Amino acid sequence: MIYYLAQKYSGTAEEEEERYQLALKMRVKLELELGLIVYAPISDSHGFWQYIKNNGLPHPPHEFWLKRDLAICEALLCPQYTYDSEMDDWIRGFDANLTMVFINGWQGSKGAEIEYMWAEDNYVRHLSVDMLIKEVEI
Repeated sequence: MIYYLAQKYSGTAEEEEERYQLALKMRVKLELELGLIVYAPISDSHGFWQYIKNNGLPHPPHEFWLKRDLAICEALLCPQYTYDSEMDDWIRGFDANLTMVFINGWQGSKGAEIEYMWAEDNYVRHLSVDMLIKEVEI
């Protein structure tokens, strides 16, 4: 199982740095302390974004980041097909190897809200980071 950390990122340079540090803190908690496998787009992309800004490169649109992150999520979906004899048809479902974990304060983030809707639409388990920590520590 891979745990995808979703959170708000965009803001002032100071806010982005704070959110990056929060992503690292949560990733350390979940991976090193709780033994989970985590993909945290913010901790993965922050350095890339800083390089773009510091070198005067064109600012990628919001869709660039979202397309990248959701492609990783989609790669973790494992389609499962079940034959329904009454309908005489195959029904597609998913056996997701993915759980979306939302860090407090994600509401109001365009990207995190789209990630939340994507999880709902694809029947991917999703919960708050606090709920996950309680669940794992029990």
